[in-house]
Amino acid sequence: MRSQKPPVPPQQPENEPPGDQHRDSQEIINNLKLGAVAAACGGLGYAGSVAHAIPYVGPAISGVAGAIVGASAGASLASVMPGQRIKTGALLGAISGAIVGASGGGTLAGNVAMGVAGATAPYGLLLAVFSGAS
Repeated sequence: MRSQKPPVPPQQPENEPPGDQHRDSQEIINNLKLGAVAAACGGLGYAGSVAHAIPYVGPAISGVAGAIVGASAGASLASVMPGQRIKTGALLGAISGAIVGASGGGTLAGNVAMGVAGATAPYGLLLAVFSGAS
């Protein structure tokens, strides 16, 4: 004779507490906000490059915009490199960004480069400013 075990009732899925759903939706909202800020900053970098066409002051505007977005891109890149020399990356990025903005602004390559670098501004500039804080 076989001993029969009583059938195991199917497990009921545990309901997630309402706090988990709220936390997940809040995380999605925060990611969307960060994405919107990055897109806006990328647009500002692009606009800085396009400003190169303004007579007399255009290259200077593009150079300043290039320095800002270059500093953020340099700090972002330095944060993933060995040694994490964030301030050095920001400085080199600012110099090269100013050169790209002042000389190559208004070209397709300059517009793309400054737009992409501008998208790093929320992360890169905060990283550069607070890299020395402990």
